[in-house]
Amino acid sequence: MKRIYINPNRALAPQLQPAVDAIAAGQVVAFPTDTLYGLGANPFDPAGVAGELGVARIDDGANLVASLLEEGHDHAQRRALEDEQRRHIDKLDVPVLDLPRLADGIDLGGLYELAAELCEQGVG
Repeated sequence: MKRIYINPNRALAPQLQPAVDAIAAGQVVAFPTDTLYGLGANPFDPAGVAGELGVARIDDGANLVASLLEEGHDHAQRRALEDEQRRHIDKLDVPVLDLPRLADGIDLGGLYELAAELCEQGVG
């Protein structure tokens, strides 16, 4: 395993290039998070996704890989549409409030979280 150490006081592009190259070559990259390690691979490469699942010791059945690729593709399309809409809104030159994405959906706790964020941005 090759380790890449990131110096937070330097530009990241040169330090991350080995990880970018590894992912482009179909390899799986592990990275630390606050609690566990995350795994990264090319989300559009079935072999990369299967390799990522294999490193995590998850059965890489073809159906699982296909559904993950489809979900990743759908997510990428949604993000592209959001980015496009944001560019249109930016051209309007009107105030914009940025709210966090709630990955778990909207429930009462999520509403409180959004309300707190709006208060921090000066609403209410």
